[in-house]
Amino acid sequence: MEFTPPSFRSFLRGVRNLIKWFPVIWNDRDFDYRYTYFILETKLKSMESTFANAREIYQIDESRLHILRYIRISRILLQRLIADDFMTPDEHAVFASIKYEWIPCVDNPELFEMRTLYSPSAEELNAIWIDSYRRKNKNRRLFFLILEKRIERWWD
Repeated sequence: MEFTPPSFRSFLRGVRNLIKWFPVIWNDRDFDYRYTYFILETKLKSMESTFANAREIYQIDESRLHILRYIRISRILLQRLIADDFMTPDEHAVFASIKYEWIPCVDNPELFEMRTLYSPSAEELNAIWIDSYRRKNKNRRLFFLILEKRIERWWD
């Protein structure tokens, strides 16, 4: 099998891809699932910009816009998963209402003890965490459902 050098255009595309992906790969770590989300987000951003430009993709406009819509929805869902904040403003206010003070330790002034002055009930805090977790799971399920059902149709 003979080696055929890539065309200049293909070579430039490869260099652009290396530049685009370098920060993502450089910052990738194996100890947190969120890095998988960062990789997916970069890919979806790239696909979104490609499908947004009608001259760059050879597809019927109606089909292209339909694909673009689901890519954008996926990216929004993914950004929510990356932010990992599924509490409502009211729920945030409940956690912000917790009052505490820091008391220096007698034997070591570099250490402090945190004393809670006010906290909502454990049941209320637990209910907020459970609701937040449910919203996160719903978001995650919808994101992966869209990928499962549509990803193979996103190519020309």
